[in-house]
Amino acid sequence: MRTRSGDGAFVEESREAVVVLDDADRVLLASRRARQTIEGIREGERVPPDLLTGGLGVIPFVVPYEVDGRRERLVYLSREGDLAAYEELRSGFTAAVSHELRTPLARLLTLLESTTLPGEDVSELVERATSEVEQITELIDEVLFLSELESGYFGYSYYEENQSRLNAVQIRNPKTGQCVAPGVKTVQNGTHKPLARPLFIYANGSSFKRTEVQAFLDYIFDHEAQIANRARFVPLTKAQLKRAQTNFDLAVKAARRS
Repeated sequence: MRTRSGDGAFVEESREAVVVLDDADRVLLASRRARQTIEGIREGERVPPDLLTGGLGVIPFVVPYEVDGRRERLVYLSREGDLAAYEELRSGFTAAVSHELRTPLARLLTLLESTTLPGEDVSELVERATSEVEQITELIDEVLFLSELESGYFGYSYYEENQSRLNAVQIRNPKTGQCVAPGVKTVQNGTHKPLARPLFIYANGSSFKRTEVQAFLDYIFDHEAQIANRARFVPLTKAQLKRAQTNFDLAVKAARRS
């Protein structure tokens, strides 16, 4: 992803050492920190030959992309000390998240245990338990989002919600060699690879004999689009959903015969 306008200001003001390179390793943009802390970074000139291999004591993290038919690379440059500080911060973050998860989980367990006590309003307890689950889900979603950002990518749904500030770039499909832009259709038809991938539900075939398992999967089929949209995923097409339903029905019949 790349900002639509003000790219120079965006990179210039970055607190990280960041450079944008063309396919000939020439610097198109460089942050102030990159120019001040790394020798040989000058816009319009090629970067030092050892910079991208780690030979200058700098650790490069390269994100390739294509925009308007041009191949460019966004390169984050850090030193070993920066990495150690990052790992320390990451460790602290993990501890904080663990604590935040334990709190609603403990309350949820208490609520579930309370349902077995005489005289308790089970409906109210279920409502409060649902609220705790929603809080846990929110926290997990935030952690997953941060994990995606750390890997250099984030979900298509984030782009959809921020189209006024972001511009989607194409990625090269390794099978066809064609560059494909992200979108609902390209995700559904499988051409936006390798970033788009299907999400499967796995169930033991013998469990299809159980009424509750069939009811659970039937619910998913009946509400697939709503579930996908709420989870910020791309839903199946009607044809894909029909094929999945047919496969499930065949599996249920096979389980009943066994």
